[in-house]
Amino acid sequence: MASAHREGEALVERTENVFLSGHQELQRDLTVLLLRALDARGDLPPIVAILDALAGSGIRAIRYALEVPHVVAVANDAAATAYESILANIAHNGVQDRVDATNMDAIDCMQKRRGEFHVIDLDPFGPCASLLATAVSTIAIGGILCATDTDMQTLLGKSLASHTQCFARYGGIPVTAAFGKELAIRIVLGCASQMAAACGRAIEPLVSTAFDFFVRVHFRVTTAGEGAAPPLAVVYQCSRCAYFKVYEVGCENDFIVECPMCTGRIHVGGPLWNGPLQDRVVLEACQRVKGLDAASRYIHSIALETDDAPLYFSLPRLFRPFAPIKPPSLALMKQALRSLGYSVTTSHLDPVSIKSRSMTPEALYSVVKAWLVAADPSTPHLPTVALPPASLFQLTKSSAISWASPVKCTMAHKDEWTLSAKEATAVATAPTITVGAAISLQTALAAAPVGAIVALTGTKYCVGTLVISKSVTVVGLHQNTTVVGHIVTDGNADVVLKHLVLQPPSQPIPSQHTLLVSSGRATVEFCRVQRSAPAIAVICVANGADATVRSCTIQDGHQAGLYVCGKATVQILESTIERMKGCGVDVLGGSTCSITQSVVQLCRKSGVFAHAFSTLTIRGCRVDKNGMAGIEVTTHAHASITKCAIIRGLKGGILVHSQGRATVEDNILSRNAMAGVDIRGVGSIATVNGNHICNGRSSGVYVSDYATADVTGNTVVGHRRVGIESTRDANVVANDNTIAGNGRDTLESD
Repeated sequence: MASAHREGEALVERTENVFLSGHQELQRDLTVLLLRALDARGDLPPIVAILDALAGSGIRAIRYALEVPHVVAVANDAAATAYESILANIAHNGVQDRVDATNMDAIDCMQKRRGEFHVIDLDPFGPCASLLATAVSTIAIGGILCATDTDMQTLLGKSLASHTQCFARYGGIPVTAAFGKELAIRIVLGCASQMAAACGRAIEPLVSTAFDFFVRVHFRVTTAGEGAAPPLAVVYQCSRCAYFKVYEVGCENDFIVECPMCTGRIHVGGPLWNGPLQDRVVLEACQRVKGLDAASRYIHSIALETDDAPLYFSLPRLFRPFAPIKPPSLALMKQALRSLGYSVTTSHLDPVSIKSRSMTPEALYSVVKAWLVAADPSTPHLPTVALPPASLFQLTKSSAISWASPVKCTMAHKDEWTLSAKEATAVATAPTITVGAAISLQTALAAAPVGAIVALTGTKYCVGTLVISKSVTVVGLHQNTTVVGHIVTDGNADVVLKHLVLQPPSQPIPSQHTLLVSSGRATVEFCRVQRSAPAIAVICVANGADATVRSCTIQDGHQAGLYVCGKATVQILESTIERMKGCGVDVLGGSTCSITQSVVQLCRKSGVFAHAFSTLTIRGCRVDKNGMAGIEVTTHAHASITKCAIIRGLKGGILVHSQGRATVEDNILSRNAMAGVDIRGVGSIATVNGNHICNGRSSGVYVSDYATADVTGNTVVGHRRVGIESTRDANVVANDNTIAGNGRDTLESD
């Protein structure tokens, strides 16, 4: 079944047989932005010839033709179905004069048109290494090579087998470390640089990044100077702690087999690219280009990374061996290092990272030791380095800030609101088939015509795994009509489940959800869905399916209550989701979820978790007493949170981090153990308007680590710490807020 997909200025047809990943829209936007910036600088020829070597639907080539000046493009794919799709999409977008379609092997296409292309874009399904050698040797001198690599599991080196595969494909060995995403980028660039050197060429990275499940690099290919070698290095990584050291290939270094901090074994990775990942001039040019807001914000987050040091330290990983001592904030750690004379920045790949070319690992661990000694002088297994000056963390023991006793808000909040029970509506149409307790539900459904109503007159039905692949309505006629087993809706059916109790068997089938909506549409009304197999969600909606959950109770699952993935769409109305061992609602993978007039409570992790390019709309809900944040938004997700009561979150009310975005308006945020609204990390953005934020154990609003927030028209009262707190590197606009009764009203901290 074909469907339309709009992206940028292009509108293409998405079909089942032709690959088109919506998850990669942002990285396509980044390349469009880069090419526009290079054109504006005059760094591209008057007519730019671009090859989309593995075009799929042709969306890249079509977008380049529509959105970048002076482009002629070739969209190539070896698959006949893709070629037909490309031709149709070229015609539909009216770019026949600017885009040609070819149907051949990608390597053959590059070889036969050697030197013709100023830009080559490689977007394979999996590793790009097998295509790099041909691309770097056939592109025009001075041309731009853009490559995607989705082979992240191999590049991260999570298993011994992946080490072998990585060496075979890229000529490099990974190490398992917190800096894994940057190491993946540097291994890909190291591979490309060696292939370029083999044919007398060199590479100059322009924009390089990694997020979600792929690496994306853009580099210029030039002629190598005589005798020039690519800048390569190896990394020595401790297998026990966060210690690592980078050594340039060809230079003398002290080979070590034991970690100098903890005596753990040393693993060696590389070779990896040891030069800059970004061109600062190009990044500045990209930020001057209008439009493509998401890509512009992402480029801005990359530009904030001012140090080109290879790899980085992750703050949580640094202090993990010394639990339960709480680590310092990132801002405080960076201030301590700067006081010792080191230039320090944060990687856009990790919002709690420390990156510095001037700082040695030993210097960093001396600061770690100073914090540990200040917290507890008897801490065992301290790093074996000398302490820095004793005054380094003086402010942690004796602060010059005066704190008032908080004055609690005593308003009668709507956070006491509870979900009102809805009347169970009667079945309006007489059932087509009546199924008693003695009749097999599978047999009855197989015999039912499409559109039938199947009425269950018994009280309990055991079904094993029940696959419903036709459009039917299944209705329980008793108050507790129970279906025991695993239910799967499939085959693009429109399935309605009403007045049922759905439970897995006492020994559930591993990796099977209690209810899986794998395609088509499902409506679940007035049902109670209980329990799940170990380590899996109660309800899963996947693969672009559509589901509505109305007036239901979902409870007691081993993971999420409702797991929305694979660009699915879900509406949750007037329902209760509670007592999950994971999140209440977990939305990811470009999916869309709206939650209205519902309760999410008593979950061990965040009540609602939106991440990985998902979209969340939550309105008029109560989110209460969850083990982490009430609502967490991260990794390019966007959330609109309106008229909700978000209370008693053990890790805060709303947490926006790692390039999440949120609009927070007209909510009650009360009695949260950490900040009511916490925005942190490079690229994280929030608008916080018209909320009542009160009686928290920490600050009302906290913005840190280069995050951006517009905080306007809020009432912030009764917090033990600060009404509105930010670190100096945050970008905060605060206007017309009523702030009273907090330990301090405002504070800009280090």
